[in-house]
Amino acid sequence: METTRPPPHRSPIPNPTNPSTFHGEPVDPPMAGTKRGGRKGRKAAAGDDKRSPPKRKAASSGDEAGACGASPPTLDVAMLRKRLLEDLQAFPEAAVLEEHQLKEAVDRLIKESKPETATPTAKGMVRFGDDQISMAFIHGNWLGFPTTEDFPPTGVVSLGWLDERRRQLDLEVQPEKREEPDNMRLLLAKIRVDLLIKGYVELPELYLDYTPPKVVARSPPKHIPTAMASG
Repeated sequence: METTRPPPHRSPIPNPTNPSTFHGEPVDPPMAGTKRGGRKGRKAAAGDDKRSPPKRKAASSGDEAGACGASPPTLDVAMLRKRLLEDLQAFPEAAVLEEHQLKEAVDRLIKESKPETATPTAKGMVRFGDDQISMAFIHGNWLGFPTTEDFPPTGVVSLGWLDERRRQLDLEVQPEKREEPDNMRLLLAKIRVDLLIKGYVELPELYLDYTPPKVVARSPPKHIPTAMASG
């Protein structure tokens, strides 16, 4: 019997530029002997130097550590990558990707989160920020998205299925489509697919600025008496 995977119940994609923030909730940086700022963390903060690790100075351009080349990723960054990978794996479309492809998607997310390495926004497009993406997913969870229609087909899936899905969804984010019943579901699907493929989300400015036309109630036609011809 075919089973349907439940939709994710948390807001995917934490802010990659702030490694101490996961799923929209600020957490304490990991410390030895603590679990996300729990009781041990509060005791250490109160003055238990034995539990608190020594603070390290961040490497700058003039530091010896910085001059020797790239330093290994910190624990915060490693946790961030792990969380991003888990979030992407929760996307129904991710079922067609191998693990190394998902890790490459995480690399793109982190790259696109930094202004100095982000892809320039195309003309006529608006780039979605982290807050907008998170709010879209929260709204989608309220409505019960994704649905079974968003899952890849069962059986063997062609290598180009995800790219074809992206092209189909690009056609759905048009101004005239905003009033269609499936608009929100398809918008969320586009966000997920764009994050998997590109690492960022762009939407047409005309689509976001679209305002439904006002419906003007027509008044009933007035009765116009006609002159009666006299015989």
